Amino acid sequence: MTDNLKGISSSQTQSQSQSIKVQKEGVIYSPFTVEDSIIQAAGHNVTRLNQGKEAYPVIVKDDNAKKQFENIRHQLAVKYKKDAAILQEPIDKFKKILAGLPKEGSSPQETLKINELKLKLNNRIEHYTKIMEDSLSFRLSKGIESLQVFSNEESHVLETLSAGQHKLYITGHGFHGYDSIAPTIDGSSKEHKSAETLAKELKQGGLRTGFNDVRTLSCESADARKVNSFDQKELEEARQPVVSKFLKFLRFSSDITTQLPFAQSLSNSFGNLGYKDMQVTGYHGSGQAVPGEQHHFQIIGEEASLLTARSSTVKHVFTPNV
Repeated sequence: MTDNLKGISSSQTQSQSQSIKVQKEGVIYSPFTVEDSIIQAAGHNVTRLNQGKEAYPVIVKDDNAKKQFENIRHQLAVKYKKDAAILQEPIDKFKKILAGLPKEGSSPQETLKINELKLKLNNRIEHYTKIMEDSLSFRLSKGIESLQVFSNEESHVLETLSAGQHKLYITGHGFHGYDSIAPTIDGSSKEHKSAETLAKELKQGGLRTGFNDVRTLSCESADARKVNSFDQKELEEARQPVVSKFLKFLRFSSDITTQLPFAQSLSNSFGNLGYKDMQVTGYHGSGQAVPGEQHHFQIIGEEASLLTARSSTVKHVFTPNV
């Protein structure tokens, strides 16, 4: 499995100890095997594919999870490929007309008309190609097809991850101040996993206690409270623990924390399991499941008043506070 991970490039990360830039190989861990899990993993890889990079491999807990993941992936691949094919139809139509045109006419005037028609057809092909490539169906189809899935039970991938060489992304849906992630965004599934459960699952799966780079893809993972803007002062306040005013009013001897950002809860859970150097990256606001550009973005608000920021500019690294 180590060979399968070699050569996978990633964005450069700065070494805190030596202030030099190193490349880390990215790996995605999917704690759940539902449609949202496949879409999140595929969406995260879309930006890499847009940049001409290789997709990150996906790790699931065991052989049964891999089988479920692959089955759902196949169903989604067929669906989105079919949707993308509909957008391909006008492109094929114009290409067919273009291919049937003669190289030149019987007169200079006729040749001019043919060349003008070729120009119009090429412009139409370019226009509809852009519409297709910008469509959710096309991007998802490309991302889903790129997914390479490994069962940790079979290949023991987690054991091969090492500090300084790998970074581990975790899929799932979250909410500010909530210490668990869920498989679906609408809350229809009861299969939530707490930060403690997730950390234990990864340790039991063989993740070395020296490993130190986990990144959460769940929404609002750096927020203990809801944020309304990407103002740096508001973001700094949003990641601070929420202390119960009522319990404080009752004159408890120490502050009682009732809400933490999920990334902080996860980092603490790792710390309790012996991962003393663990760094868990969380992101403010909600993440775009399927980015349309070459970078990942976070969003705040609704369509009419949507705020966006590049994910790398609104992230925070949490360390164990235990």
